[in-house]
Amino acid sequence: MPFDSFSSLQLVLLGLSLLTVGFVLWQGFARGRRSRGRDLTAEVRREMLASEQTVTGRMEKLEVRLHDYGREVEGRIETRIAVLNQLLIEADREIKRLRLLLSESDGAATANPEDPRSEDAPSTGNDL
Repeated sequence: MPFDSFSSLQLVLLGLSLLTVGFVLWQGFARGRRSRGRDLTAEVRREMLASEQTVTGRMEKLEVRLHDYGREVEGRIETRIAVLNQLLIEADREIKRLRLLLSESDGAATANPEDPRSEDAPSTGNDL
């Protein structure tokens, strides 16, 4: 027998090596069969479409976030404008009230001749 010169350990190792080589060859053959049935252009198109959809989805999310932020900023600005308009209305009322008080005090000063600021009072020469 040709294998009589080998020890039992060497025969086991030889058998395992043959099994390993056979398994590797069989895997390569199976992959070759699978790759022949594949449409590489369709796979590339699918991958490109998936990546485009991912980018498109991200862009849409960013667009929604930007729109929401714009609405929030617009709301804040409108609130500030409303507050400023209210302050302007109150300031106009106060101006009218102060003018009315000023005109009333001017009317009272002309009616009271004892007031040193009235035009009827004699000038002391110190009025500047």
